[in-house]
Amino acid sequence: MEKIKTIEQAREKMKELLADPQYNRPENYPERNADGTILLDENNELHQELR
Repeated sequence: MEKIKTIEQAREKMKELLADPQYNRPENYPERNADGTILLDENNELHQELR
């Protein structure tokens, strides 16, 4: 795998990953409320620290 060195390379890689159905699935995105705010996972250690 080639290292990403520029913003343009990063954008291209992101487009490539988002086009891959293996990675672009609902379970790979955080849960949100009706307003679109990301809901924190109560069991996640980092999220507990953020509160």
